[in-house]
Order: sequence, then C-alpha cells, then structure tokens
Amino acid sequence: MRSKDVSWYWQKCGVLDYDEATRRWLVQKTDASDRILTKDGDPMVNGGLDSKGQFCQVDSQYWIPRIQLMFLAEDPVVFAKRVAQAYHDREAAEATIRYNLYLDCMPVDGLVEMSQTTLDSITHLAKGSSPQLRTAKG
Repeated sequence: MRSKDVSWYWQKCGVLDYDEATRRWLVQKTDASDRILTKDGDPMVNGGLDSKGQFCQVDSQYWIPRIQLMFLAEDPVVFAKRVAQAYHDREAAEATIRYNLYLDCMPVDGLVEMSQTTLDSITHLAKGSSPQLRTAKG
C-alpha cells in the first residue's frame, strides 16, 4: 500500500526495457533537457547497457506496469479513460473479494436449514415482484 504522506505526480521518463514475463517497463526519469543520464551525469547511450550487456543501475530507474506509463504519442483522453476503467475494475474486484470473505467468515453454528417449501415460497414471491425475475431461469 502506498503511503498517503508521499506526494505522487507524473514525470517525464525514458523507456529502457520491457520484461514480457512481468509485463513491466524499465523507465528512468529524465533531466530538465529530457535526457536520460548515467550515474556520472553523462547522456546514456547504447540503451543504458554497459559493456557487459547489463543495465546501468541508477536510483531513478523503476520497473512499472503499463497503466502507470503514458507515451507522448498516446491520446491523453484514451489513456485517462483506461486508467479510470482500471480503477473502477479494481474497486469492483476488491468489493467482490471482501463480500466473499464476509460470507466465508460468517458463523453458521446453530443455523437451521431452510425447508424446500419455504425456499420455493420466497422464490415465487420474489419473481412475482419483478418482471425481470419472472422470466429468469433457476
């Protein structure tokens, strides 16, 4: 969980790599001139790889998911809609998980089983009060 004490904001960055296994992008914050720099402050060349083929580790490099990365060529409105939908989907998934957890944790000791007659009566009354339920199967 992210701290509420930390202020998060969008920053310009350069993409260095993509990991298909984790579906995350390696990005590095750029300087004021929109350049990616090495630890020594020199412009990064060779895609950020050193002579051994390893990425030069810099504190401003992060592996991030696509939802947190907006390319400059991307339509900001489409991007914002995708982020909003992802947020909505996450809220719905969390609510479903909580609901199922509550059901799983409900005490059932001492509960009596409902008779089939009572269940049929409730189903009949519920279907009678709603046109959509009248035609529903089950």
